[in-house]
Amino acid sequence: MSTKLFEAKGSSSRLDVSGNRLCGVYQEYGLEQGKYDATGLTALAKSISDLKELNISNNLMKAEGAKILAPAIEASGSLVSLNLANNYLKVEGTKHIAEVLPKW
Repeated sequence: MSTKLFEAKGSSSRLDVSGNRLCGVYQEYGLEQGKYDATGLTALAKSISDLKELNISNNLMKAEGAKILAPAIEASGSLVSLNLANNYLKVEGTKHIAEVLPKW
């Protein structure tokens, strides 16, 4: 995956990167395929500061990916909707994200 996708200048209010194999892995017939590589997720984390909505579902980012993404979520001043469904975050990854979400 090219990280150039996330280097575009300008602002968008919504980004849907669901099911894009951002971490290099995917499921096929119930089995995990590919090799985990957080390069795409790291590039994404650098570019979400002005987003209002981010759909990153179905990317198998796991706890490691949540740890990479969490600081970007915390630093974002505009993010109000975040879809992390089907990412196998488990307890550890969920904690990384929960710790940076706004406490209303």
